[in-house]
Amino acid sequence: MSKTVLSESNAVIVSEENRASYHAWRMRVFCALYFGYILFSFTRRCFAFAAPLIREDLQFSASDLGLVSTVWAICYGIGKFVGGIISDRSNPRYFMACGLFLTGACNLFFGFSSKLFWHIPFWGLNGWFQGTGWPSCARCLTNWFSFKERGRWWGLLSTSHNIAGVLVPVLYTAIGSSMGWRSIFFLPSGIACLASIWLMDRLRESPSSAGLPSLEELYPEECSKGIEKEHGVLRSLFRFVFARPIIWLLGFAYFFLYSIRTGLHDWLTFFFIDQKGYDYFSAGSCVLWFELGGVVGSVLSGWVSDFFFLGRRMPVNLLFMFLFLLSLGLFFWGGATGYFLNSLQLFISGALLFGPQMLIGLTAAEVSHKTVPGSTHGFVSLFAQFGSAFAGYPFGLILSKGDWSSFAWALIGCSLFCTGCMVPVLCVELRGKKSI
Repeated sequence: MSKTVLSESNAVIVSEENRASYHAWRMRVFCALYFGYILFSFTRRCFAFAAPLIREDLQFSASDLGLVSTVWAICYGIGKFVGGIISDRSNPRYFMACGLFLTGACNLFFGFSSKLFWHIPFWGLNGWFQGTGWPSCARCLTNWFSFKERGRWWGLLSTSHNIAGVLVPVLYTAIGSSMGWRSIFFLPSGIACLASIWLMDRLRESPSSAGLPSLEELYPEECSKGIEKEHGVLRSLFRFVFARPIIWLLGFAYFFLYSIRTGLHDWLTFFFIDQKGYDYFSAGSCVLWFELGGVVGSVLSGWVSDFFFLGRRMPVNLLFMFLFLLSLGLFFWGGATGYFLNSLQLFISGALLFGPQMLIGLTAAEVSHKTVPGSTHGFVSLFAQFGSAFAGYPFGLILSKGDWSSFAWALIGCSLFCTGCMVPVLCVELRGKKSI
């Protein structure tokens, strides 16, 4: 016999069959988001591991390569912000799938090019279309998962780019070593274009689009009540995004954190080749431990913030950033030698850095108005990609002189500024406020 549950707040009867269908559907949607975003990561990580081979083949300088990275990061940031606005007013099922197809097409054209003149626009367009990925994920997650469990699921979904980061160094360095740098772009291009069709079939925007009661009807005690008034695009942006100091603080924290993350990700391969004497394959495979640590850190930080801090994210962020500063100092000045110790240090650093990265994005979505989660996340992500841009050409100029000590101090400075931006947000959380 079927059971029903009556929600007193809105008098909606929810059957047990509906709840069972809801759990099955959300796993289907989550798996589609997870594997879809892995492919987004595959298509955007090509350049970092092809760069040493491009430098050798096309005689590009470090500043040339840094310029390509900077243009990509700026285009990605703007694309993510615009994509967030569009995702709040479109169906992420189609928006994310079309974006994946177009990123694959950009990779194909990049692989056929041999001039910096063409590499810059094609990689910039890749960054623009990458902006359709995570805003769609944020929209679907907030529609399918309640507040009390969102930290765990958001953290788990955040590991998708880390899984790609673990696979990419081994896969792309092997392909690049045996088949040349162009194949590093061709392979993910074909997979992404085909997978976009599968993604469109598997995704659904919300429970109601799958013929189920809405999340508010299924879990009224965990969702905000009342009817939300629709606002115009500009009014929503100014009222719920631009006018809120907490969003700006999270954005600046994201800027400095992504400067660190991108700086380490894009330049560590060169560090191991130039400073440690590793060959191309060993250097690339060593970097995968940074991403593997990120898997652990993303899941652990979400779990700890849910269970030990009752949904407060900033205490975990500050703890992780303090420990990351220590690990960063040990990595550059600790004198560790050998593949194992370097990999272990990168694993720990990745875990400590990717935890705050995940929680800052989650905090932005949680403090946002329910009608603009994609716009809010896109706005703070705009800061993040400007941070990535800072890790491109400016860091490339530093490293053109082989000055790895200045590079390390720049990372430490970014870590301190990131921590400083999160302290006021912690004060808000400790006072029990939802947002400012």
